[in-house]
Amino acid sequence: MKLSHLELILSELFPSKYAVEGDKIGLQVNCGDNIVNNIHVAYELTDEVINESISLKTDLLIVFHPLIYKPLSEVTFNDRVGNLIIKLIRNNISLYVIHTIYDTNPKGTNYLIAEKLGLKKVSNLIDYFPEEDIGMGFVGYYENPINAKQFLELCHNTFSNPIRYCSCQNKFIKKVVLIGGSGSSFLNSVLKTDTDAFITADNSYHTFHRLKGKIWLIDPGHYEMEQFVAKGIFNVISAHIPKTVNKLTLSSVNTNPVDYFTNE
Repeated sequence: MKLSHLELILSELFPSKYAVEGDKIGLQVNCGDNIVNNIHVAYELTDEVINESISLKTDLLIVFHPLIYKPLSEVTFNDRVGNLIIKLIRNNISLYVIHTIYDTNPKGTNYLIAEKLGLKKVSNLIDYFPEEDIGMGFVGYYENPINAKQFLELCHNTFSNPIRYCSCQNKFIKKVVLIGGSGSSFLNSVLKTDTDAFITADNSYHTFHRLKGKIWLIDPGHYEMEQFVAKGIFNVISAHIPKTVNKLTLSSVNTNPVDYFTNE
């Protein structure tokens, strides 16, 4: 199947109108309207992911995080993004980006996280297309409230990483808002929900100050929250991919650039 035909299928599975305004999605590197035999799915692009793709004879890489987010003034080996673009083109690998199209999907990023945490859905935090349940953020609840220690342990076990948090006087958690990745820009909307806890990543020191004593703020890390996304996208594509595509594969590369030191 030609890349242009496959692009149409992907645009139906992941409609661009559901992306957050200003997001960079779709075909970011186009190596020509060639036949796509092998597709590889990854969380984001790194040298290791490209090397993995080359070994699999990949024609099209589908990722969650955009490679190109800001306008490029040049493409050079000295720049991380430029170097990756050059490497893709040299190996005839096109790149397609999903990103916030999957964040707003009712079975997408936030749903996958909520499912891992055992939360039942109340609503989206912000509705974009209410009739289709398309929106940002997941507002959920526990039928039986859990105590704060159990909640922290659950978050730690779910995300498999040390978590940053601030506490409040409420010792039981019933209502939870979560936004995969960087969600602190939605904080005003979160506070209007009368939630017990807010789970999101990349929070500043001052955000913790603002919420301390008001609600539980849980920050597991950006990659840690979205570690389930690539497989979720892979599952959607695998259910709809034409038989003319020979092989669909899922990356095994851990692309998290953050390391943690614990003296244990």
